[in-house]
Amino acid sequence: LDPSDSNALGFLSANVAFTDFPADYGVPQTWKLVTHNNIKIAITAVLGNSLKNEVIHEGDNLSKKIAIEDPQKALPAVIAKMTSQKPDLMVLLSHASLQESRELAQQFPEFKLILSAGGPEDPIGKPEFIGKTMLIASGQKTKHVAVVGFFPDDKQTPRSEEHTSELQSH
Repeated sequence: LDPSDSNALGFLSANVAFTDFPADYGVPQTWKLVTHNNIKIAITAVLGNSLKNEVIHEGDNLSKKIAIEDPQKALPAVIAKMTSQKPDLMVLLSHASLQESRELAQQFPEFKLILSAGGPEDPIGKPEFIGKTMLIASGQKTKHVAVVGFFPDDKQTPRSEEHTSELQSH
């Protein structure tokens, strides 16, 4: 599947492959290019080594159907494809511990925004910057949402705001 095809499958992963599908089948996509008003955003995702053993267990049936490569080995080839499209912004969805997401930010400064699923239940509410990369931890249990704005003509982009939702029982 062509990553720029807006109708392509929405599951992204640079380092996860389903072994039941041929490699050229495109499941999952390794990255996606989203274009809106001539702004190009390249997006990929990884499943970190820190969570790999929570997904598959050696010897079980699933371990025969899913291959998970080390993100640090998988990302360079995907980044090369992404950068060839000259995106205005590169985003990494990191399904990994917060520490592993920090390490990915240090190793791959091409990403200006990393959204990490790992982290505390209640995030600190402010993005962390690793070099010029904005790292945002999403928190847990859908109590928090981060809003990120990307303004290509603004030197302070991307920018973030954090909002807390208070669920009330009646």
